[in-house]
Amino acid sequence: GPAANHYMQPYEEVRALVNASIDRCISQFGGSRAECAYILSGSTGCDSEEDQQWLTQLYEGLEGFSCPVYCVNDAELAHYTATGGVGLLLIAGTGSIAFGRNAEGETRRVGGWPLSVMGEEGSGRYVDAWAMHEYTRYLDGMRERTPLMEHIERVTGVRTAKEMMDYGMQMFGPPWPTPRLGSAVGKAALEGDAIARRILDRAAAWNEELLHELADALGFDRDDAFTIGLWGSTIVRGQYQQEQLKKLLHQTYPHARIVIAQMDAAQGAVQWALERLKDEN
Repeated sequence: GPAANHYMQPYEEVRALVNASIDRCISQFGGSRAECAYILSGSTGCDSEEDQQWLTQLYEGLEGFSCPVYCVNDAELAHYTATGGVGLLLIAGTGSIAFGRNAEGETRRVGGWPLSVMGEEGSGRYVDAWAMHEYTRYLDGMRERTPLMEHIERVTGVRTAKEMMDYGMQMFGPPWPTPRLGSAVGKAALEGDAIARRILDRAAAWNEELLHELADALGFDRDDAFTIGLWGSTIVRGQYQQEQLKKLLHQTYPHARIVIAQMDAAQGAVQWALERLKDEN
């Protein structure tokens, strides 16, 4: 169903969206709220103890349930889904964040901050911003016309300095349009476009930096054999960026196992809930 983010939407709207999604899910197999054994939520906007408490209270307050509730950031849920619970995970989709857990159960996260404070490193938003930046240089007469410029024009419809300025100004306020240039930049890179490759090389370097900082914080050493999961459309579907990231990671962590999750987050949530239910009983 539609996203329910308490940073973007009022309480009653979030509650209504959550209720609707749960009811659609339960109705598919003729279940009831009273039969529910566990609720596990991996949610965007669960970025602090206060957020976790807010979300837990929301779920515990839903009518018809009498089961345990566990709320975590969606990155933590994706981490469990991809790694099984120990290792590192990079999410690079529209935004970016890295999450990790070591064998001792210590968890850390790096990133997940807005682009306005230079966050979203190596994400789709990062690629969008740098692609548009390079197009402004083309409009300034500082760049050659390359396949990337043609792809940007095709996706955005921007072709003049005035159109570029108007588009840029629109990105300052809601609904915050994003050009979604990831696939276009990736295609240009595979075609040999040097500018596109430079953008994605930087993005991959930022992806590696997030993981490297996280590995240091959690005590993963260069020679350790551990799992690094990749999640999110930018890094999973972006062939060139993914290849560059893997090269960097293999240089730094030659024994690491790099994986892409074979099930989605909802399936991971069910598996984790069953595991927690078993442990609690």
